[in-house]
Amino acid sequence: MVVSVPFLEPRIPEDKDFLLLKEMVLERENWTFDYDKAGIKIWSRVSQHASIKMVKVWSNFPTVSSRNLYNTILDPNYRPHWDPHLQLGCQIGYLNYNSVISYYAVSCPPPLRTRDFVLQTSWLDNGSELFVINHSVCHKDYPPKKGFIRGISFFTGYLIKCTNPQGIVPAWIVNKCTQIFAPRFVKQLEKAAFGYQEWKSQNNPTLYPWLFPKQRQLPVISLADCRPSHEEQESSFFKDLANANIKLDWWSREPQVRFAPTKKCSSELLVSNGQENKISTITDRASNDVHSAPHTVKLPKEVSKKSGSKHT
Repeated sequence: MVVSVPFLEPRIPEDKDFLLLKEMVLERENWTFDYDKAGIKIWSRVSQHASIKMVKVWSNFPTVSSRNLYNTILDPNYRPHWDPHLQLGCQIGYLNYNSVISYYAVSCPPPLRTRDFVLQTSWLDNGSELFVINHSVCHKDYPPKKGFIRGISFFTGYLIKCTNPQGIVPAWIVNKCTQIFAPRFVKQLEKAAFGYQEWKSQNNPTLYPWLFPKQRQLPVISLADCRPSHEEQESSFFKDLANANIKLDWWSREPQVRFAPTKKCSSELLVSNGQENKISTITDRASNDVHSAPHTVKLPKEVSKKSGSKHT
């Protein structure tokens, strides 16, 4: 018998998926305002149909263009230079021109163990807003493995707008993520985006497969390869998810917002996270018609010093 967990299945992204992210970013009802320091604001909320704590972050990056921030998030070769938590990352393949499946292993703050993820990441540029969303999926070549706890991302997203010029996590760690790690990540991302253009000018400066699909070098993924493995289906965590029949309230509604009219660009970052059992892990990756093997990038021992260190 195949155990079904619908929200862990890959799917071709539609406009409504990105609009739901925008709606969640804009809404204030049922969100608790937790943090407001140094230009970073954080809200949190517990899902109505599952014990999942969602975290929403807002910040303004006055020294960074929206395009540089978007490319920083999506460029797979730049990620190891600015994210110290990334231990291993590789792309598996594309679902379509704006959606890729990747594998990541990331370190976590003590006492949490190292986690790994198989994620579908999708992106959209509608002219005035830039979207990146992801959620966990399965893939036959990347089953859970020893030494890692398989993390589950139910829904993670970035909404970037131009401005005028798995395991149970203790409650105290959840609070720490909201008050410390989320603000730290946002500042880290701003610093990385500020240094992106200089780095990119020296590293495949014309390669942007997330913007130009003809530059892709990965295979197209078959949905048949994304079914849960026998090991995954037999895991207690996977069975609990299936038996609980979790209904995610942000997937069960139609978005009420619509795309904004196009305008030209500093940037405003709005992040909405709904992660398995409260841990917030923002991950992504993209790279560039046909490789049979995934492209792997290992984390350098030190974070590159070309990442705009004067602007934190």
